[in-house]
Amino acid sequence: YVNTTYFMNRNRFMSEPKYRHEFLQQFSKTRFLQVINCTYSREFITGDLLVRSLAAKHKIGMMGDSVSEIPPLKFLGNSFYSRLVGSDRNNYFEFARNKHFFEQIIEKPIDLAHPEIAIEVKKLDYVVLLPGAQDKVREWPAGNFKSIAKRIHERYGCEIILSGSKAEMETAKGIIDEENIGYTKNLCGQTSLQDLPQLLAAARLAVC
Repeated sequence: YVNTTYFMNRNRFMSEPKYRHEFLQQFSKTRFLQVINCTYSREFITGDLLVRSLAAKHKIGMMGDSVSEIPPLKFLGNSFYSRLVGSDRNNYFEFARNKHFFEQIIEKPIDLAHPEIAIEVKKLDYVVLLPGAQDKVREWPAGNFKSIAKRIHERYGCEIILSGSKAEMETAKGIIDEENIGYTKNLCGQTSLQDLPQLLAAARLAVC
């Protein structure tokens, strides 16, 4: 179903005019029938301005919220779309929001109740700690993770597994020390996103 993909370096697109110009040049001679931005918390530069720069007969986006852009910019960004789809106020999860969004576009119900992920549901004796966050300000202190790892191990005897991307490797090093290295395993940067559902499904508990 996919003919072509274009991958964007978000940081460079936002900070380097030359890179942004070169990226947009790829689309300069292409006219699209529809452009769809299915992001609930839209971003102005990497979302709305990108949509504005593309030549398309129809431009569809989510009304969404103002978490990622200040209200005046969101108001301006709204004008770049030919249609904005409001969300069901009862939908708080991304899956439900996206399902509702695409149902409005194709004008028929989508027969999916939840994501389907093939996993083996068998509980093992370990607890997963996920110490990272997209924004540093949202990260729980490493010392707190270290304390809760110790408490869980002392009370239940569970092995502790640290999981996350390569970006969390340094955080994990701040959690593991000589006291807990015997029962704590660092898998940060060693597992893929595809591995995570199975890792979490088999865990007794996940703390993030």
